[in-house]
Amino acid sequence: MVSTAAVAVWTVAHSRVFRIPSNDAPRVDDESFPRTAVLMGLKGTDPQLAEGLRRLLTQDYPDYEVHFVVDSVSDPAWKLVEQAIRDSKATHARMLEFQDVPENGIVNCTNSKVVQAIRELDDSFEVVAMADGDVVTNENWLREIVSPLVRDPKIGVSTGNRWFIPPRPTLGSLAAHLWNAAAISVMYHLSMPWGGCYAIRTSTIRRGGLIEKWAKVAALDMHTTNEMRQLGLTVHYVPTLMMVNRGTFSLPFAVNWIRRQLTWARLYNPAWPFIVLHTSVFVATMLAAAVLGPVCY
Repeated sequence: MVSTAAVAVWTVAHSRVFRIPSNDAPRVDDESFPRTAVLMGLKGTDPQLAEGLRRLLTQDYPDYEVHFVVDSVSDPAWKLVEQAIRDSKATHARMLEFQDVPENGIVNCTNSKVVQAIRELDDSFEVVAMADGDVVTNENWLREIVSPLVRDPKIGVSTGNRWFIPPRPTLGSLAAHLWNAAAISVMYHLSMPWGGCYAIRTSTIRRGGLIEKWAKVAALDMHTTNEMRQLGLTVHYVPTLMMVNRGTFSLPFAVNWIRRQLTWARLYNPAWPFIVLHTSVFVATMLAAAVLGPVCY
């Protein structure tokens, strides 16, 4: 009870301070939507991957292609993608095998696969959207993430975020949930997008020389804030695109995931001390509420 109230108070406080935008903007007509490439880099499988692939291939969007870059043809994700394309009878999907070469990235990761996919796009695509392998979209996801770019030329990147709702409450799932809940408000405050739900114009990529920059890092979203600021553009959050992750995590997996987030922040974000302090205080507060709540109640 106390834990729930604490989360509610925290959420309201941050919503007031950070002024999270509403999603009442006028609807964009079909003819105004640009041709869009949706990119997904894959290595291995995820419990939500099959459903995520099906949803991505059946978007309600006038003109788009999905480009899957898979680690190798022997990777288990390759067969899942092939099956999803067959089942949906999709003619707007491409499968690429990842080429582990320096121009695609410094390490073999999702970031490198996205860079390869962008390099291979033709000039007909005006927007690039990115989705992680554990993202399960709704049918209007692509419309919602591209719409801000159509409405406002000052917006450089539109983005959503993730929210963990594990079906089984394990210690690892709780750790990931609390850490992510804290990170969301920090990311909004610092205009940090999430690369797992991200859209950008191809003209912005070319203007900023972003392909070459992204090939030198392991997490492109960590650099977006400064890149957009240098270009005189903004990062826009779409409130309806809080993507639900229903995965169940072990404690070692959660610890490694949190460690990775901290590593990216320390390497690429000058505000990383604030990020660590904010998230640590939030997690400590929630854990204290969870422990003391039953006693006080």
